[in-house]
Amino acid sequence: MRMLERARAEELAAARAELRAAVAAEHRLHQLAERHEREAERWRARAEWARGRGEADLAAQAERRSQEHRRQAARLRDAYVAESARIRTLKRHLRDLEAGRGPPTVIPSLALDPLAARFEALQREERLERELADLKARLSQTPNT
Repeated sequence: MRMLERARAEELAAARAELRAAVAAEHRLHQLAERHEREAERWRARAEWARGRGEADLAAQAERRSQEHRRQAARLRDAYVAESARIRTLKRHLRDLEAGRGPPTVIPSLALDPLAARFEALQREERLERELADLKARLSQTPNT
């Protein structure tokens, strides 16, 4: 009997931890999507400014950058919606566990979840973009010898 209670407590703790992680992931997805949307708008405004100055090539490049950020934001929004659905499932599962109803359901784990894999890939891509921008900034500040 004691072992059953301990197993149930461990399962509840694991379910709560997974829910917390999912909520944190959802929040990060939302923040990243918002950031890409702001960047897309910033590049669109730059394109308009360049177009107004007669710099068609520069405007086209800025538009492409804006579109890249919009695509990235859309992918992140899709992942956000999927993560929100996963959170609803995790909450239902947790409520059922807390109420002692039914057998435990199988929730996709982060290791096997294709959504989590996509999110991690997007995070890696984001990190690489930041590192590239930092490197470009450092190189542009280095005096030519």
